[in-house]
Amino acid sequence: QFCDLRLNALQPTRRGEYVTVAGLIVGIRVMKTKKGLNWAIVSLDDQSGRVDVMVYSDLYEANREILRTDAIIVAKGDISNDDFSGGLKMSGVEIDELIQVREQRADHLSIDVDFEKSHAAAEEIIESLRPFKGGLCPVKLNCTIKGLQSELIASGEWSVKPTDELLFNLKNIDGCEKVNIRYT
Repeated sequence: QFCDLRLNALQPTRRGEYVTVAGLIVGIRVMKTKKGLNWAIVSLDDQSGRVDVMVYSDLYEANREILRTDAIIVAKGDISNDDFSGGLKMSGVEIDELIQVREQRADHLSIDVDFEKSHAAAEEIIESLRPFKGGLCPVKLNCTIKGLQSELIASGEWSVKPTDELLFNLKNIDGCEKVNIRYT
């Protein structure tokens, strides 16, 4: 939704021409420069392919907390041929956690709920949202009751941090027909 393409579709770019990709970190190799600074080769996988992202010292130091195996990140950089592996590599210029990018670019969290299927859905939705309050993402409830439809906007203090855990919890509530993030 906010990446330029899948990893299996990457092609070399000109220096300074950037693409944005996302993937699961499946490996990290941290090394030292001649000056003793840390840098890393981060292997990303998006189920369509893999690419190694070169994370040089400044970018590495600024993002070392989010660079861990099994984290999902969004990386921006230019693509070139990797003479060592015979594949492609990315020279990273920006790295963010998926949740940060999701929250920054989300217009709202949309929940389609049918109260005929579950009268307890409202309370369950409130309880699911409560631990994630205080984020930047407004919540819109598209409600159906006895054939009547209405949209409720739960913004302000009810804006949430749209984590995978929250989305999973909402999708498992009886009466929640669709749960998704809408982007601008």
